[in-house]
Order: sequence, then C-alpha cells, then structure tokens
Amino acid sequence: MNLIPYDMQADPEYVDQVVDALLAESPELQGQADVDREIVRKTLELSPAIRCLIHVVDGELLAVAILAVGPIWYAPRRTCARDLLIWVAPAWRGGSLGIRLIRAIEDWAKANEITDLFLSQSTGIEVERTAGFYSKLGYTVSGFISHKRI
Repeated sequence: MNLIPYDMQADPEYVDQVVDALLAESPELQGQADVDREIVRKTLELSPAIRCLIHVVDGELLAVAILAVGPIWYAPRRTCARDLLIWVAPAWRGGSLGIRLIRAIEDWAKANEITDLFLSQSTGIEVERTAGFYSKLGYTVSGFISHKRI
C-alpha cells in the first residue's frame, strides 16, 4: 500500500470525496448542513497536529487516515496518534485493504517516532465489528466514546 501524506495544494478534490463519504454513511451527519468543507480544508492544510494520509490508485481515493498527533497528556515523553478518521472506500471493504491500511498507519507511526497509536470508532456504524477487527490486529479496548448532542 502506498499511504502518502495528503498534499492539499496538489489534490484538493480528495477533501470533498472524504466529506461526501462521511455525509453518505454517518447516521449523525446525514442531512446535516453544519459540515463546513472550507474549515475541513483549512484544518487539513494548516493544523500542525493533524496528519492526513491517503491511498490513491489510478486517481481513485481508496483509503484515508486522519490522525491527531501529539504528546500523551500524562506521559509527555511519549507521542501518540489518535485517529479522527479511518476510511476505506465502500467497494473495497471486507477484503485486505483495511488490514493493509492499518499496517501502513503502524509503519508510518514507527517512522515518525509515534509510541502509541489509538484507533477508535465514532460513527456508530458496526461498532462491535470494528472493535473485533482492531482486536484481531493486536489492539485492546482501552475505553469507549459516548456522544450526546447538546
């Protein structure tokens, strides 16, 4: 897998593809107008703590990892990456691409001196299946995410 840092200047169209996919799949975001594409673009382009990695084949976006990188608050000598988005194009799910994406993220983490990788699931879609998938790849459940819109 060729997981590369996303260059907003070179390929701005991929941001819209990811946002479109989120809007189509997330029960919480369906029909919502509060997703601001320009803010997403600026965050990916300018935030020093956000890393966006993409896998593109023949111009088609097949996988995305958006990670927040920084020190662990209780162990500042350790650096962690927490996923904001792990996404595989629907037509490619269920095969080996998801596994290869996670392994490529781990390779990226090692190359960037990340000591801890936290992968979550916050869309509410197939939560148990996702937890089982991560477990098979050596991850342990170390918490959970609860959400309430206020």
